[in-house]
Amino acid sequence: MFYEKFVSLCAEKGMSKQSVCAACGLSSSAWVRWSTGSIPSAVSLKKLCDYLGVTTASMIDDSSEPVHIKSGEDARQEVFDRSEMRVLFDAAKDVPASKIYEAVAMLEKFKEESQGR
Repeated sequence: MFYEKFVSLCAEKGMSKQSVCAACGLSSSAWVRWSTGSIPSAVSLKKLCDYLGVTTASMIDDSSEPVHIKSGEDARQEVFDRSEMRVLFDAAKDVPASKIYEAVAMLEKFKEESQGR
């Protein structure tokens, strides 16, 4: 659930839920709505994920842990090192690391589903 991931990431950063929301330009009580099962709008979700350093896909996917975003060079190198991802490397040269990790997470999910996991 989104809320549990949000709380965990706030704790990981040593920040309160209110201060993370405020830092992202959201109502300091927005987290209260999320605690009841709602999720932030796409714009708010993007702001939160950018601030917390995780992908948006991993925050809304109930079956995965938040995927931390690495630096652009680290992300590109990891994609290049994985043989099944080399085809994407050339297309990803000018793409931000966060978008690369979203694509990798999506492809890994497809792979898992196709293998019946």
